This record gives sequence, structure tokens and C-alpha cells, in this order.
Amino acid sequence: MGPFIIDFYCEELRWVIEIDGGQHNTSEARLYDEQHTQFLEGRGMHVSRYWSHEVLEDSDALVEGLASIAVRLRGGEGTLTPLPEGEGDRQ
Repeated sequence: MGPFIIDFYCEELRWVIEIDGGQHNTSEARLYDEQHTQFLEGRGMHVSRYWSHEVLEDSDALVEGLASIAVRLRGGEGTLTPLPEGEGDRQ
């Protein structure tokens, strides 16, 4: 998106989800990520960043947090509508 590569994007909610590994934990990488976030937010997008170990070690909490953010970004319409059976499953 623009000069940046993003990990995940939900067009409906204008929501970018970034999963960052340890290589993002240097001062140079943190500055780059901040510029990346400002670029996206300046275009009306919401950016959520997570460390890769969070994804791997506590995926249940991560999914709950993502669902909460999605509801908020939808305007607080209550709970999310689940996908039909079999959709969204990893192949």
C-alpha cells in the first residue's frame, strides 16, 4: 500500500493488521514502522500491530482482541456475524 507492504488488510473496515517479528525491535525499524503507521492512518486507516510471539503464544486472546476491534470499527453494532461453515478456515 503506497510504498509499504502490509500483512493483512480489511477493506470494509479500512483496517491494517501488522505482525512484527523481532527484527522490528531496533530503533531504525521502530522509526520505519512509525512512519508506516502514520502514512496509513493519514489515509483514514486503522492500524493494529502485534508481535509474532503474541500470535503464536496467545492466539485465543489475540482473536478476542481482533473481534473487539472489528466491532468497534463497525460502529459498535454488537457481535460480529460468523462466517458460514467452512469459510475462513485455513487450508
